[in-house]
Amino acid sequence: MRKLSPTIIAMCIVSCLSITSAQEPVTENMTVLAAENIRAGEIIDASDLATPNPSVELQPTILAALIGKEAKRSIYKNFPITDRDVKTPTIVERNAVINLEYNNGLLQAVTSVRALDSGGMGETIRVMNLSSKTIVMATIIDDGRARVQ
Repeated sequence: MRKLSPTIIAMCIVSCLSITSAQEPVTENMTVLAAENIRAGEIIDASDLATPNPSVELQPTILAALIGKEAKRSIYKNFPITDRDVKTPTIVERNAVINLEYNNGLLQAVTSVRALDSGGMGETIRVMNLSSKTIVMATIIDDGRARVQ
């Protein structure tokens, strides 16, 4: 077994301390827990959220960032919920046939395409023209509609 020199150990300790001190302190009103088990794909509402201390209320900005979002994965009761655990709700499923709109001011066109990815409002996905099999990127604007620029 190889021994580490005291200099290397000191450098590691200083590096670890600088990393942990740079992190923002977590307060009780910033921590959001799942009040019950949330399955992947479920839309999160206020009744799904809790705090570690029931006497502390959640900040409205934190609530707004989580309510109405879709869980990316299963989140178990009393486990923390972060912005990495949620996403914009899916309104276009992969392989769905949707309308693709194009409008440059002079020309307006609408055609049917197949969504090659799932996505939510405002997200960019790949779509394939059913006739020509051409693949383009499009932004989801509504349920069953996307726009290409």
